[in-house]
Amino acid sequence: MGCRTHIGVPGPNDTYRAFYLHWGDHPVRLIPRMRSTWREQFVGDTAAWTADLLHRQADGDPLWHGDLAEPVGDTEWLYLIHQHHAAVEVHTPTTDDRWQLYSRHLLATHPDDLFVFTGDAVRCSGCGTVDEVEFATRATTEADAKPDAVMRCENCGRTETTTSNFATHRAST
Repeated sequence: MGCRTHIGVPGPNDTYRAFYLHWGDHPVRLIPRMRSTWREQFVGDTAAWTADLLHRQADGDPLWHGDLAEPVGDTEWLYLIHQHHAAVEVHTPTTDDRWQLYSRHLLATHPDDLFVFTGDAVRCSGCGTVDEVEFATRATTEADAKPDAVMRCENCGRTETTTSNFATHRAST
């Protein structure tokens, strides 16, 4: 079952270019598929992957040009692929119909990742609990920085935070 989703690339001043994904989904399910495509079909070449996505879409439905400060409309998820960081930033609508940061995900996974996305599940590699992960965002102390995305295991309390530049910080229990 899909939901209204756009996938694209960020532009200057919080703008973006994106296309409608007919079978979009929650990050728990879509991020693993995006990682798999990036790794297996494009051998980790983020620029080639995004160019392919946007080029193929240009042959079909028109690209959506938007601004993170503009009203959302009927879209439930916005995935922005950051080429230089090999990462995906996920946004959801706020109650006042604006975009807010939901989470950030590096496309490359590492054996020491605290949270592992597999299939339709998120597993904490610390305690092994499945699908008991809380996603949140929190403001940073720097006035011009974007908020951090936080993933926290509700069972053991292990936390992983990705900053606006997609560096990962881990907090032990």
